[in-house]
Amino acid sequence: MKYLPLRDFDDVTNALNFDTADCHVIGGCDLYTTKAAGADKKLYKNIENSLETQLRLLPPPPTRRLPPREEPQEGDEHTRHYALQFAPQIL
Repeated sequence: MKYLPLRDFDDVTNALNFDTADCHVIGGCDLYTTKAAGADKKLYKNIENSLETQLRLLPPPPTRRLPPREEPQEGDEHTRHYALQFAPQIL
């Protein structure tokens, strides 16, 4: 187990320290890392393999055909602006 000093947790710790009419609360929040034990590692690996197999068995996603883009008429600023901003881009 390893302690990780994370500044964002200081805000949480500060929020957990407060006073009420009846009591004074002192709280804290710390972050530690842990490693999976042998049985957990096997479980994670089995889940990962199962999900990868299920993913391979799925049919491929359907391809989507985009309608042809219409060019704006000359002098139509609104249409040209819209076409440049919102028309699908083909890479």
